[in-house]
Amino acid sequence: MTIIIGARCKDGVALVADRRKIVHGYEVSSPGCKLGEIKGLVIGWLGINPLHEAVERGLMAKDVSVASCWDLADVVSEVAEKYEALKEGRPGFPVAGLVDGVAHLYQVLIGYAPGEISYECWGIADEYGAMGRLIEWTDMSVDLAWKAITVFIRIAAEANVAVGDGVDAAVVRDGDSIEIITDTGKVWDRAQTVVDKVLAVVREEMEQG
Repeated sequence: MTIIIGARCKDGVALVADRRKIVHGYEVSSPGCKLGEIKGLVIGWLGINPLHEAVERGLMAKDVSVASCWDLADVVSEVAEKYEALKEGRPGFPVAGLVDGVAHLYQVLIGYAPGEISYECWGIADEYGAMGRLIEWTDMSVDLAWKAITVFIRIAAEANVAVGDGVDAAVVRDGDSIEIITDTGKVWDRAQTVVDKVLAVVREEMEQG
């Protein structure tokens, strides 16, 4: 199962995904990154692997060096038409890319035009990521934002066994910079410290009342 959170920030877009692939609480494969860059787009992979593979092949076959969210939407629709079973649940993809040097965050959903968004949480345990709507992400740099987002995924991991133990991040900076970050162990551990401190403050405050 997967949880991915994305935010448009002061200087770009941050996407963070949990790492493990889990079915019914059991790890079914080695930890793998659920964020990938294809032709200038960072895509968060949700849903089943055959869908990912079919979409990736279709996008790679596009006669463009830099793809747009509309190119991805066309491929997703073509794949859905070819494989009827993939339409179930209308799977979608979080997508980040650069347009004229400005980073944008989109949602590409089967059957709909791509939509630009400022913050969203996809996948399982998204109710924990929804707390991120309380934060003004446009006041925060992407380099700080992906670490802050990790805290919400850490909360989700504590509350739901299907959320993976660890994260990967992607930052798309205004200008022309895309980076996939996989060395996140220290930030993941630090996020647990933050969660513990918040819970301690909640208990202390409630005990006084």
